[in-house]
Amino acid sequence: MIRAVLDSNVIISGLGTVPARKSVLSQVIDRWRRDDFIVIASDEIEREVATAWKRPYWVNRHPAGFAELTIEFLRQRSFYVSLANQLVGAAPHRHDDHVLQAALAGRCDFIVTGDLELQQMSASQGIRIVSPDAFLRVLNDAEQDAR
Repeated sequence: MIRAVLDSNVIISGLGTVPARKSVLSQVIDRWRRDDFIVIASDEIEREVATAWKRPYWVNRHPAGFAELTIEFLRQRSFYVSLANQLVGAAPHRHDDHVLQAALAGRCDFIVTGDLELQQMSASQGIRIVSPDAFLRVLNDAEQDAR
């Protein structure tokens, strides 16, 4: 089974969009809900998601309790890993090191991110760093191969 870290920007935008629009991000979230891949998370990723939901942009777009429900979804549908701070300075921005650390600790195949600078790394220690679009193609290819 494919193991992936979803960067907080993917989780936030994917869970925060209107499902009827079927954006690439919402499709990735749908595939997560269907258990098409395993999501690895960390307390740091959860904190970023929780902080984002407090921003006026998101508060004004969702009903009361929405943030708590999405955090609970993250907790219930992810495998959490502890970070060892072994990759300090590995990401283009230090505040993204925890994403690489989580992927390494969780023995991931992919990091899925909307962060273009992270995507430009293309890989870290054998873990592919891809856009949500590219990841959706990987999932679709895997589904086709399984048939």
